[in-house]
Amino acid sequence: MTDHHHTPLFDLDSWNGIVDDFSPTARAFLAKSGDANGPMSLVQHLVDSGAVATYLWDSWLSQQIKDFLSRTTRLSPEQIRSLTVFLVSGHDIGKISNPFLRKLRSPETNAPILYPLENAGIPIPDLTPDEEIASLAHPLYSRELLARWLKDRGLKPPAALSLAQTVEAHHGWLDASGRKAAVPFVDSYPPEWQSAVNEILNILAAATQVQSALESLAKKPPTTAIQIITGFMVMCDWLASNTDFFPLRFECPQSERIKQGMAKAEFDLRTEFKQLDDDPTLVAQNYRSNFSWPESTTPRPVQLAIADILHAKSSGPSLLIIEAPTGEGKTEGALYAALLFAQHNRASGAILAAPTMATANGLFKRFSHWVENITENSAVSSLYLAHSKNRLSTDYRKLRYRDIGEDCADHGTVIATDWLSGRKNGLLANFVVGTIDQVLMMALQMRHSMLRHLALAGKVVILDEVHAYSTYTNEYLAETLRWLAAYGVPVVLLSATLPTSRKKELVAAYGGQLIKKDLALVEEGYPLLTLVTADGVSEQAVAPRPDDMHARVKLIDDSIETLTQVVTELCADGGVVLVICNTIRRAQDAFVALEAAFPGEVRLHHSAFTGLDRARHEEELLDELGPASHRNQGRPNLRIVCGTQTLEQSLDVDADALITDIAPMDLIIQRAGRLHRHQRPESDRPEKLRDACIYIRGVVETSSKPEWDSGTKHIYDDALLLTTYRLLSTEVVDKGFHRPSDVPGLVQKAYDLATDHEFPEDWAERWEESRLKSQANSSADKSKSRVFRIPSPGKTGGSLDSLFEMSVHDRSQEEVKATASVRDAESSIEVIPIVDDVYGYRPLSAKGDDHLMELVEDTTTPNFDTAFRLAASTVRLPTMFTRSDKVWDRTVDALEDQTPEGWKEHYLLKGQVALRLDQNLEATLSGVKIRYSELLGLQTEGFPKIQEEA
Repeated sequence: MTDHHHTPLFDLDSWNGIVDDFSPTARAFLAKSGDANGPMSLVQHLVDSGAVATYLWDSWLSQQIKDFLSRTTRLSPEQIRSLTVFLVSGHDIGKISNPFLRKLRSPETNAPILYPLENAGIPIPDLTPDEEIASLAHPLYSRELLARWLKDRGLKPPAALSLAQTVEAHHGWLDASGRKAAVPFVDSYPPEWQSAVNEILNILAAATQVQSALESLAKKPPTTAIQIITGFMVMCDWLASNTDFFPLRFECPQSERIKQGMAKAEFDLRTEFKQLDDDPTLVAQNYRSNFSWPESTTPRPVQLAIADILHAKSSGPSLLIIEAPTGEGKTEGALYAALLFAQHNRASGAILAAPTMATANGLFKRFSHWVENITENSAVSSLYLAHSKNRLSTDYRKLRYRDIGEDCADHGTVIATDWLSGRKNGLLANFVVGTIDQVLMMALQMRHSMLRHLALAGKVVILDEVHAYSTYTNEYLAETLRWLAAYGVPVVLLSATLPTSRKKELVAAYGGQLIKKDLALVEEGYPLLTLVTADGVSEQAVAPRPDDMHARVKLIDDSIETLTQVVTELCADGGVVLVICNTIRRAQDAFVALEAAFPGEVRLHHSAFTGLDRARHEEELLDELGPASHRNQGRPNLRIVCGTQTLEQSLDVDADALITDIAPMDLIIQRAGRLHRHQRPESDRPEKLRDACIYIRGVVETSSKPEWDSGTKHIYDDALLLTTYRLLSTEVVDKGFHRPSDVPGLVQKAYDLATDHEFPEDWAERWEESRLKSQANSSADKSKSRVFRIPSPGKTGGSLDSLFEMSVHDRSQEEVKATASVRDAESSIEVIPIVDDVYGYRPLSAKGDDHLMELVEDTTTPNFDTAFRLAASTVRLPTMFTRSDKVWDRTVDALEDQTPEGWKEHYLLKGQVALRLDQNLEATLSGVKIRYSELLGLQTEGFPKIQEEA
């Protein structure tokens, strides 16, 4: 939102004619080699950058960020604006240096471009190759030159060096070892060079009227402010360096050049959000307006409570935790809270982060529709889908080509612009929906992390399903919350089942940046809202809705025979049964057995299908079992669905009975959320299944101490499984499971590892070993997460250096390793299966579209339709291919060798690897037999040979 409170001391027109104010000497230094029209002068690029910064500060940068910068630097709004624009305008002063002159090459001759300097009579250094000089990037010179200039202006060294960090890091993090080496080269600058440096910085300082800010800067700004200014500098530099927006040759005034360039970049669109009236009697009307509800619809109690707890709140950083069962409208409540927070703090938008790509894709339409409704008529909001496969989303692609001029009578327009759809730029859009990684990478050591910090610091951040994260990932979440609190960013956390111990950690992480007193949690109600502000913690319990389900619960034998028998008994009169397994192999085995017993009535859903097959399966399941399905209207008389954890998160399906592998209590409750999920007429469910039932399997030994199947052992914490099993066998089996009244108690008890849970005597040794191992693993995960994490705000020593003591040196794999780092997931290899043929290859066919499967030669670049089908058909190989470095290397080498050459030339396929299958859809990879079927997905037989030899 634009800041109208303060009249700028200088504006965009102030940049007109400034380039002509520089001397011929200053104008002789170059910023770009250019093209056939010639090079671009350094002063022109610096003026472009400063003018872009002026434009973005006045029309794009959120007031939330401006207030933060002014507050933390103790500068007035005018002063922090002047200082930031000045730093941006001077960021490339280090291009007056030997290393940069060596890089300026003529497009025609590839020789250094020297004639501007020669014509101006400026000394030219020896350009003989010199490794010591060549290793010094120009941002290191920018840092040294700016720091000296600032000290000459009266700044104390700590403050001067702090500000100089911004220009040093404007191309991302640099190895600080080059700083000392840059000093003697600057000491030996020819007088003409030093004179040009001083002249350029002096003129830019006058243009931006920065002297008042420099005189008022009593001490060095905190690292948080430096990080945000650097991110803003990176953004401005990338825009100003784009010759599509700002061509090397132009004839209009500078201000008009900037307006035209920003229009091309689509930053000229007016963004404004509708204001919510604080009148409590209008809450229901506000909800209906925000979400296009009919007049007959009223908000749920949790949604009303959210409005109640926030409407009277003043501006400032806030953490809202919403704990409520499925069906309470948490997502809409969170979006309502986000708009209130944005209104209070004048944020520029919001980001909604979900656990998986599938959930993010599922939320995309709802989220974009909400953004339309809250955007003022005739205004435009930018939207970005933040995950690695966003180009495969049909809804997102449609948004990118939407007509901005279309008539919107009662709402604004939502678009996805080209520049704000880039992998590193996209988060700068007003609104973002994506995966949790996109937020958690804020706490990760990454080269351009300052851009991510800038993007998030201006928004409201919503994190969904926070109960689903591991200890390792939770450490990143806690660090992220510390940084968001330091920036003053409002945060909303959503959870159906959040252990109290974990909640305390999250409250302490965020609240600890705002207030030093004890942040005690006392309320045990459910649903429950918890608000953390600089004033402390306030909790508001919400009257629970009546239980909507009482399910009988039974523990059953783990054999396939028992599974088949139970399903047969349950489905005697039809019905929908969900069978959720902890591993793909168990889900496939269950499917094969049940398909034999119920031919054509069983579906399989897991992550080892190609993206296209999985999307088709999800669509079919939603059509059959979604909210709109009814008997004789799409809902089948009999349907059995076998699957993995993918069924517990992203699919809004409704089952009559649930059979699930043993898992931690909160995940069992999450899976039970698919049981009797939708309100249905009685006739929709067979009579014997109108009372919900849950069967627990996956326990292979029950006679004394319980033992789990091997896959479950590998995935879940043994101590949590023991407490869950004990609760199930001693409480839940006898009383049944009541939803939602049983949820908080069961979760809190299961996660309480400090008590003995009255385990039998022969469990005592096992329990103690498991409990201690769980604590040790938790400590190890916390220690391991520190390897890649940045330090907390306030623990950086006021320097960006501590944020970038990089452990990830392979920049080409940075994004891949970053995602793995915040998730603590086992590494995996993603492949695109293709069917090999003597004349080329073809994509895997999907149901009913074999006529589209034309052969493609290896050296041919596929057309868009084929490339899209290929890119949408990825599947992940089992982790056995990645647990050994030798197996990883051998596997990747083999896959790269069989990847068609033509893929390198298509943006959807570049960097992907192929798995070539024969005509029977089989292959051998690192000694492992692989086959793919539309029915079962990817199957493997055997283990990698190198692993066996080892």
